[in-house]
Amino acid sequence: DVIEASKTSPIVVDFWAPWCGPCKTLGPALEAEVKATNGKIKMVKVDIDQNQNLASQMRIQSIPAVLPLSMVNPLMDLWAQKLLLN
Repeated sequence: DVIEASKTSPIVVDFWAPWCGPCKTLGPALEAEVKATNGKIKMVKVDIDQNQNLASQMRIQSIPAVLPLSMVNPLMDLWAQKLLLN
């Protein structure tokens, strides 16, 4: 669903956990910024405790971790891939 949605608008993927202090600060700030775009950018929150396989596949080693995903803007997606490979 997220990949399909990224074909029409950029998506911010926020990897977080309920026990993560910095996530509790960053999450609301990200949500406010995304909301300010009036739907031009969407946000998906991924709880790494509930989605350990996905976090592992995306090579998330620490949180909070925020990744852009956009099939609309291939340069943004290439940037995200470069981050994941390093």
